[in-house]
Amino acid sequence: AQMHERPRWIAADYLSAGDWVHVPHLANASGVSTEGGIVDPGIELAWALGLYMAEGHTLLRAGKSKRHHRVCLTGHIREATTHIARAQRGLSAYFQKDGILSTRPNKTTCQVCFSVSEEQAAQWREWFGHLATGKRVPAFVYGWTAEERAAFVEGWIAGDGHTSKKFKDNTHHTSATTVSEQMAHAMLLLAPATAHPHLAMVAAGGPRKNDAFQIH
Repeated sequence: AQMHERPRWIAADYLSAGDWVHVPHLANASGVSTEGGIVDPGIELAWALGLYMAEGHTLLRAGKSKRHHRVCLTGHIREATTHIARAQRGLSAYFQKDGILSTRPNKTTCQVCFSVSEEQAAQWREWFGHLATGKRVPAFVYGWTAEERAAFVEGWIAGDGHTSKKFKDNTHHTSATTVSEQMAHAMLLLAPATAHPHLAMVAAGGPRKNDAFQIH
């Protein structure tokens, strides 16, 4: 086929049957711009950032003084020595400081927080979004190696997903859920680099705020 026009962005509503579309191919991420982002994170930081997509939040100008700026991850109390501890190690190396790990047995939760500058907190929100519905995968992730992208998705699955066993054929089924449509599409695009290359996205519900998107 020969193209007579340069590729251009158009709204999905204007696509018609038979139209040609360009789909990103991430087998080789060379050439993807990572300017201003996290380059060469390594497996542990990539995994920690993936878990942040599921369990993390950023405090910016919080508290009465408006001077509290933190990057935090929250999980079940039993994760204090597993998922949250692993993320703490990865993020401690990045922020060059030890995060503060706390537990709340009466609420069965644990949390690790890193005190950062106002600029760092604002940058973190710009990269990863804010609130569950606003979470997004930053562009620089697509420039990571296949192993780092796989670790990123695996970290997210560790927080927002689960793996169950199908008893009939003795295979394992992995799925994860998010209320962020952008993140659902991004994780689906990144999935071929992981141990779950056949993930497909299913949208549940209608246009309500708490509608969830399941990757399985």
